Amino acid sequence: MLDSLVWVIGKGGLLGQHLNAMVSKEPYRADVWEAPFHFAWEDPQKVRDQLQAALLTFLPLAHQHYRSFSIFWAAGRGIIGSTEESMSRESQTLENFLSAFGDIRMANRSIPGLFFLASSAGGVYGDNDSLPFNEASACQPVSPYGHHKLRQEGMVRTFANQHPGIAVLIGRISSLYGPGQNQNKAQGLISQISRRILHRFPISILVPLDTLRDYLHVEDCSHSILHCASRILHMPTSQRSQAVSLKIFASEELCTIARVLGIFSHISAEKPKFLCSEKASSGLQVRKMQFRSCVDFGGTAPKARPLLEGIASLHRHHFQLMQAGKLAHPTPLVL
Repeated sequence: MLDSLVWVIGKGGLLGQHLNAMVSKEPYRADVWEAPFHFAWEDPQKVRDQLQAALLTFLPLAHQHYRSFSIFWAAGRGIIGSTEESMSRESQTLENFLSAFGDIRMANRSIPGLFFLASSAGGVYGDNDSLPFNEASACQPVSPYGHHKLRQEGMVRTFANQHPGIAVLIGRISSLYGPGQNQNKAQGLISQISRRILHRFPISILVPLDTLRDYLHVEDCSHSILHCASRILHMPTSQRSQAVSLKIFASEELCTIARVLGIFSHISAEKPKFLCSEKASSGLQVRKMQFRSCVDFGGTAPKARPLLEGIASLHRHHFQLMQAGKLAHPTPLVL
């Protein structure tokens, strides 16, 4: 019997594609399962049926040939400025999936499993002055995006209470950056600045330059998530099923937008040209985000790379894409 089967839902997104690529490599060495069709995320009814059909294949396969399984939910196209309507659809899709997961799991209960939910640290903590935020900090979301991320966490907690044989990990993730970000999505300050410099576009900054954020390279985040998931899955059964595990995934390196621009000035031949302005969605942005995780699952946890190193590697990646004619023109910038 093989060790573990993994399904990453949302493997087309920034986090999902890196989780999907890393989980089969050392030190995790899991088998990766992929659905034999593309999910119709924009069609709620169709994607509900597709996810159920995928579960009906994945779970029996895992139980017949593997000692454990993991499902990583990294799906969703929401950003801080998303509407209530669009976020409500995303939450409903997750709720439908968890319902089908629970029903099908009841017939396939012989091996341990783990479910991971990618949530948003910035979205759920919102307008809370008690810095730095940790796992016990109060949540005060200020946007539909943040409210629905918190709602989705609640769904997963309910699911965990109803199915104690499945370990659950909720990851509250800071601002991700790195190769593979959707070039058509108005999100990702660092990626947007890099592309605008290379295309010689001005950079529109919609919040004050002293706005503080925590930027985490997606590869470091993926390694940390897989490390924690692996540690949880290999815990004794009595410990693994006690409660939902909640962890913040962040670099814990505080950085202003001004410093990000300064790093690009240092590494790039083209100096960034930027304009500062206000926008309606900037009211959904909190001025300062600082995180400090208090949760440790043991082992040698991966460390986050310095921001200068991460930005430099991303900018080189974008430069290579541009030379190959594959770097799309930037979208309007929304933090």
